[in-house]
Amino acid sequence: MIIPSQTEQVTKELKARQDIHDVLVRYCRGADRCDAAMMKSCFHDDAWDDHGFFRGPASEFAEQAARNLRERFLSTKHYMTNESVEINADEARSETYVLAILRMFKEGAMFDITMSARYLDHFECRNGQWRIVHRLLVSDGTRVDKVKQEDVRLNQGKVGRRGAEDPSFTFFGPVD
Repeated sequence: MIIPSQTEQVTKELKARQDIHDVLVRYCRGADRCDAAMMKSCFHDDAWDDHGFFRGPASEFAEQAARNLRERFLSTKHYMTNESVEINADEARSETYVLAILRMFKEGAMFDITMSARYLDHFECRNGQWRIVHRLLVSDGTRVDKVKQEDVRLNQGKVGRRGAEDPSFTFFGPVD
């Protein structure tokens, strides 16, 4: 039999896990839409990001990443797969497997870059908000494939765009 205090604890942990998951999904969406504000909303103001090629304030990384993704790639898709979260009161640590597919046009040809990585995130809950305070990107491999035939599209649905032009922005509305 579960007593009320246990029920409250279980509910609190389930909510924390969902909030952390939502942050991770929002980060990937922000990266794919090249939306620095959305990416920044995943981090506390004093957060630190270590992507290897960048080590510094997460807010600066979000600005640079949004700009670089927009300028260097035609499209990006970040997919989260396995997600492990350990919660201890108002702190949590997570390991999230990520598969990113980045499409670029270079020297007259189209390429897809597939990156396999993991986010090792330290989260804190401050004022009821779970956000990342430190992120370490662990690279597990990259491959580059030349696209043999340009974007074979079946003319189904709306075409995805970068930034506010993407149909998801009018569908969901602005991020708070």
